[in-house]
Amino acid sequence: MNSPETDLVLATAVMGPADGRRRRINALAARDLDWNAVIQTARRHGTLPLLIDCLAGQTAPPIPPAAAEQIRTARRNHALRCLALSGALIKIVNGLRAAGIRVLTFKGPTLALLAYGDVALRQFNDLDLWVHPADFERSQKLLAHLGFHSRFEAEPEKERYELQESGHLLFESNERLLVELHARLAGKEFHFPADFDDFWSRRQQLDLAGEQLDTFSSEDLFLYLCAHGAKHSWCNLGWICDCGEFVRRQPQIDWQRVTERARAAHCRRILLLGLSLAAEQSEIAIPPSLAAELAGESKVGSMQRQIGRDLFSAKRPVFAHALLGFRSRDRLRDSLRHSLSLVFVTRQADWETMHLSPRLWRAYPLFRPVRLSLKYLHLLLRQTARSLSRMFGRAK
Repeated sequence: MNSPETDLVLATAVMGPADGRRRRINALAARDLDWNAVIQTARRHGTLPLLIDCLAGQTAPPIPPAAAEQIRTARRNHALRCLALSGALIKIVNGLRAAGIRVLTFKGPTLALLAYGDVALRQFNDLDLWVHPADFERSQKLLAHLGFHSRFEAEPEKERYELQESGHLLFESNERLLVELHARLAGKEFHFPADFDDFWSRRQQLDLAGEQLDTFSSEDLFLYLCAHGAKHSWCNLGWICDCGEFVRRQPQIDWQRVTERARAAHCRRILLLGLSLAAEQSEIAIPPSLAAELAGESKVGSMQRQIGRDLFSAKRPVFAHALLGFRSRDRLRDSLRHSLSLVFVTRQADWETMHLSPRLWRAYPLFRPVRLSLKYLHLLLRQTARSLSRMFGRAK
């Protein structure tokens, strides 16, 4: 069962809540809540702007002065960061275009406009740019010229491995603005076929502060959002809200094309799961053609319930994450690829905690299962020791 704090975060994670939900928000906000927990939970799940928008409305109930001040401060800081990131996006895109480089921007400010109609109503911490793989090296140099540096700049071996496995590199400026530059939309471990030229041919343009930015077509973007959420086991409420609000604001989506592309990419179950989660959270209608398919997919309902149970867990069990990734795929080969990647693929935490020579990093994936086994054995022993301690403590 959720706490009143997480219930409030769930209730406010929607644009323009209906009367029934508004009454629930008012009832929850009137309770004796831990407002710091409310704000931190909403921030962690990427729904802080929606929480602020709901509570700042004229019909919102009075909240404690200290909490109101926290919300005002959070709103101001978020707006300033949105402006800084939006300005950086325009500067980078113009620089790439001047160099003759095609670039598609997705998520970040562009998704905020497409899904919420306002850059400040979506929480985002970085900018995502996709360039053709042949233009990646030139794009990387241009980012460096603009003051953005790869976190592995001093360690080229790690940088090459990161790009090879994940398909992108993370860059940061002195102002702590983050940019993810993509050569591919997905890493090797998660099958999501996406060709840059295909996406470019179907692109749409979006106005951001008077600048025309190229982004995914509505059909490509929705399928990508579902794949991105599935890759991370939908551990973030904000990703579910993005899908729901995007569907609400984009009634022109051609669902037949979305379904055809999902089948071609072997992501049909991923599409159904994302749409089902979005319909429940954002109270949108599922297109009739997909509703019929959803009715015949019992696995989607059980996965949706699992996601709901684990959504606000302090730390989602790794086995639950692996099982969800396995069950969400259409093909067994993709399920196995994703499961094996959780064991063998080097992650950011490995880079941060392990200090190895470049030669040893190449061999590290072979030893990673041993490290994980020791890690979880240690956690299991600690949990057992705590359980025994509580058991004997009660006996006394």
